[in-house]
Amino acid sequence: MTSNRTKPPEMECRFCRIGAGRAHLSHDRVLMDSDDYFAIASIGGFIEGWTLVCAKRHTLNFSDDYGRSALREFVSEVASVVSSVYGPIVAFEHGVRRNGSLTGCGTDHAHLHLVPLRESLVQRVCAYDRARAWVRGPSSDVGHLTGSHEYLLMADSVEALWTSAYVSNVSEPQSQFFRKVLAAQHGFDGQSDYRSFPFAETTARTSKRLGEIACERFPSAVA
Repeated sequence: MTSNRTKPPEMECRFCRIGAGRAHLSHDRVLMDSDDYFAIASIGGFIEGWTLVCAKRHTLNFSDDYGRSALREFVSEVASVVSSVYGPIVAFEHGVRRNGSLTGCGTDHAHLHLVPLRESLVQRVCAYDRARAWVRGPSSDVGHLTGSHEYLLMADSVEALWTSAYVSNVSEPQSQFFRKVLAAQHGFDGQSDYRSFPFAETTARTSKRLGEIACERFPSAVA
């Protein structure tokens, strides 16, 4: 028998369980998937339509994936479903480099946030943290720009993600950076922690609505 101490990380990973069809919660069901990625509604999503694109393999971040056409194609498909229901969306990632880092909000598995937002996320973030430096460029440059550093990545649209994303190296990790920015702007200040404030009803509505649309538009991409 394998003890908890010797289990590989993926055996303890919530996203790995979801990707393998062993989700514990109904709204954790996979909405769409491909050979390498899957999409789910985000727990703690206080904005309806908040969706996550996750890697099927157990990896900490997407820095090696942004240059892959497979990710670009899948994210575009998911984004088209989300935007068809909820309008324009923005994208962001908390780029983790080590297990247990505060940067990753307690989730040591690569996931990209797609969030319905009609205003500029970039402008909101820069106003929220004026001291933080950002570099603009294609997301495929993340690995080169950040090296071994953890990072924050954001874009005002999925199209901009591939051409003109904004990247910032993390020197002092803090939990749920982008969630805090959005919570402060949407009247949920102090409720950004998805563990304490799961917004389960909102997440369930997102899962139900997007699941229905995904089945209609991309039946081959629905798990």
